[in-house]
Amino acid sequence: MLDADGLAERFPLMSSEPFPMYNEEGDEVPQQLNPFSAVYEHGCGHLDSSTCLTDLYRACVRDGIDVRFNQRVAEVALAPGGGRVAGVTMDDGAALGGAVVVNAAGPWFNQLNKTAGVELSTKAVATRIQVGHSGTPMS
Repeated sequence: MLDADGLAERFPLMSSEPFPMYNEEGDEVPQQLNPFSAVYEHGCGHLDSSTCLTDLYRACVRDGIDVRFNQRVAEVALAPGGGRVAGVTMDDGAALGGAVVVNAAGPWFNQLNKTAGVELSTKAVATRIQVGHSGTPMS
């Protein structure tokens, strides 16, 4: 169990300051948070995928990107000659053009990458990880 000082000692470049929370208008919302505490397990890591996807969605909306939910992408479409993305082909056959495709398929990202001929060494497995937070550090 780490407190803010323990985190600073073990990971001096990390901040224990909480991420600000914003309302729909973009104003920062005051938070009443308990003192920082964290569980550290050597060799492991966690990222909050929901927060990452929310951030990605907000960035796409901000930049005018066409975001679609509950639709399956069948494959990444390549420009003639390959090597460059031309968009995606949806499962229903609809074609959407675009010079950039953001693969947010989570642990299924390699399946979509393969349709564009992209092979990564990274392997992902769909896993549910429980993360809990206690208001007071455990002893």
